[in-house]
Amino acid sequence: MKRFSAITASAVLATLALLVGCGGERLLPVSGTATRGGDPVGGLYVQFEPSGGEGSAGWGITGPDGRFTLSGPGGAMGVRAGTYKAWVDYRPADPDSDAPQGTSLELPAGIEQIESQYGRSSSPLSFELTGRTDNLELKLD
Repeated sequence: MKRFSAITASAVLATLALLVGCGGERLLPVSGTATRGGDPVGGLYVQFEPSGGEGSAGWGITGPDGRFTLSGPGGAMGVRAGTYKAWVDYRPADPDSDAPQGTSLELPAGIEQIESQYGRSSSPLSFELTGRTDNLELKLD
């Protein structure tokens, strides 16, 4: 009888853990592409801050193809449903790997203007996320 109770207790705890999840709220998978003039922009840190200051932020880094996937609370994949202000910052993964020895790494063309227009304090980008989003477009024109 003790074995049955331990198995039952384990099953109940596992079920509760699945129902509660991350703070009781479901995270929505979000991925997309950052472009400027139709061309992908790599090396960007993409931040999604909840409007009104409530909730948790999401972030991602664009690859050379401009693609990013948002991570949320505790590194979990996705963010909670809500309205977000999006902003970007240029952060190359490893600046030394792209520059020949003894030279300085030049910033990609237009990156200073992108940061000026779409940085933390200036970005006009806003998105309402209500479900899974696989092709979010960050047009940085």
